[in-house]
Amino acid sequence: MYTTIIDERDAWLAAKLVQTCRGLTRVAQNQQRTSLVAIVGAGHVPGICQWLTNNTSQSPEQILSQLVTTRKWANDPVIQKEVIPHWVSG
Repeated sequence: MYTTIIDERDAWLAAKLVQTCRGLTRVAQNQQRTSLVAIVGAGHVPGICQWLTNNTSQSPEQILSQLVTTRKWANDPVIQKEVIPHWVSG
């Protein structure tokens, strides 16, 4: 359960933070400085920081694609074609 509750959530949050920062960068190209504040539980801070500093080999979309792949929803066409792409792309 630790993997699902903590590790996978840390990866999800880190990937979504990177995607959000990309979006802010595009919106604020003419501004000098942009800030993002993320409020997360203390238990997730070390894992999110580790993902943000050590995970340079995978894009956020690759990470998210791995996390949303489940056996439960593998055969549901609505989930596969409409929901998951929205989750992954941000």
